[in-house]
Amino acid sequence: MATKALKIARANVKLLPASYNLAGIYAQNGQREKALALLKRHFFQYERYQAVRAKEMMEARVDAVFDSLREDAGFVALTRSADGKTSYADERCKGHAESREVADCGIYIRPQDQSQLMPLPCAVEFHACC
Repeated sequence: MATKALKIARANVKLLPASYNLAGIYAQNGQREKALALLKRHFFQYERYQAVRAKEMMEARVDAVFDSLREDAGFVALTRSADGKTSYADERCKGHAESREVADCGIYIRPQDQSQLMPLPCAVEFHACC
């Protein structure tokens, strides 16, 4: 499966709109440098507006396809303008909508000051499901 995904990624590497998804394929296959280069291309060549770029950076910080890069200094630096808000829906936060409870759902972000990882609170402003 990984070989097939990489073959498709290589065949479509020139497609600018596919940069984010291609970066995910390379990240999941342990190709850090290629993944970071494609994410950089997505953020700074494809996305034209800073507000959208900040949202995309936040999505990358919580997207499971980038789990292997989560603690990587290059990834953290590349996503340093993440806006701290995401529409990420997760099974771990279902049910909080009724109580408006803020809870630690096990989703973590790294603040802009590069300090330790912090939980992303499950709250209406952060999760589409809550």
